[in-house]
Amino acid sequence: MTNTPIKLKIPSQDLEAPNGFAANVQRVTRWVEGLPKDSLADELTTALEELNRCKLKPQARYDINEALRPHVDKACSGLKRHSPNQSPLASGDAVSEPERGNKLCRLLGTAYTVAAVEVLVSGGADNAAKLACESIHRALCYSGQDILQSMLRYRPLHIYGWMNLHQLYALAKRQNIADLPVPDPLDAGATITSAYLQTILLCCCQPNRMRQTDLTSLYRALADWAQHASLLSEPKESSQFVVDIDSDQPPMYRHLVPEESAERRVFVDTDRLLRGLRELHKRAEQTGATIEKESRLPINVLQQVVAALSERRARSFKRVSTGGSLSLSLG
Repeated sequence: MTNTPIKLKIPSQDLEAPNGFAANVQRVTRWVEGLPKDSLADELTTALEELNRCKLKPQARYDINEALRPHVDKACSGLKRHSPNQSPLASGDAVSEPERGNKLCRLLGTAYTVAAVEVLVSGGADNAAKLACESIHRALCYSGQDILQSMLRYRPLHIYGWMNLHQLYALAKRQNIADLPVPDPLDAGATITSAYLQTILLCCCQPNRMRQTDLTSLYRALADWAQHASLLSEPKESSQFVVDIDSDQPPMYRHLVPEESAERRVFVDTDRLLRGLRELHKRAEQTGATIEKESRLPINVLQQVVAALSERRARSFKRVSTGGSLSLSLG
């Protein structure tokens, strides 16, 4: 990575303290455990919005985030129950619940991002590298969940969603902590690079062609599979995809991106991953199913993943500029 400035979007710390509780682990824990179930998501949303604007020491902020994390996960799980098998044409009322869950994921991801930035700016702490590494990893986990939930509802990702993901990886790479192991990686890869690749690879597997349940299972499987892929500064023959680190865009097929189009790019090399997946597919054809941890991934989905990561896709039609009038009938 070059010395190009990091473009993370974080709120200004312009509050002295949140409303309703003191900003320390004990008070926060007591407050959140006393919340009624019906208002848990709304109360956590307000609390995280305020905490992200409060002036706190990095370790204290991280500890508060960790205290709130299980409750955020619980609230999000309840809100996400509205997503599976939901029609892309669902009404606004039907999608409001999962979107509230997405907002909670973003806010907690931002909370960890603020902690990482603060510890890197202040420095001096004996555990600064460890704290920054775990904070960035947590932020990537919740950014990835946000992107996954948008895919499950076939909805566009909010502005800066991809950029924040890319910039978190860029920040870790610059600090030489991208490949440090994280003691408790949650449901993501064991390093920052693996957690980043988990979401990047999901986007490379043509998620728009998958059922929602298969997409969720694939995301879980990629937590393990991502360690077999790598990110390169220069392309290889097996590097089918490229990521523009400074863009707000998902990974793209390398042959569709002009060589001079971006200053900072990384290339996704899936050669070792594909060899493992082809062997896995061969075994799955004999046993009739593919099991990854607690997820059941159908053979046809595994076949689609192998095809998406190994074949160059091209449109079967050509776009041609034209002019004229278009009549529409609503009803």
